[in-house]
Amino acid sequence: MNPSAGGDWQLPVQFDDLASAFDVLLAAARAKWGDEIVLSEDNYWHLWADQSLDLSKDPRLDMGSLADDVEELHNMLSREDGEVFLWHDLGHLLGVLNALVAMDLPADRRQAGGE
Repeated sequence: MNPSAGGDWQLPVQFDDLASAFDVLLAAARAKWGDEIVLSEDNYWHLWADQSLDLSKDPRLDMGSLADDVEELHNMLSREDGEVFLWHDLGHLLGVLNALVAMDLPADRRQAGGE
């Protein structure tokens, strides 16, 4: 819900569009960094997804770990039953993706506090 837009705000998003965008962005990242990236920082500030969407309350930051994120993504890929826990697995993917965002920030945007 978007508090600034009222309680009935909704935005439909097609999974095909998300998949296409993800494919384009991963291809661009691979073109820039090659088949493997080297993450040079482990710990980062983590904000739970539900808190990031509730602007009526101050969020509580936790510490995340890229080493943990990568390990959990490998665990997901090796689950014999193929089970996926969306909230958990997407959260770990988000940690790695956010590190890629940080790696690609222009120098004048680093530590600038957002857009």
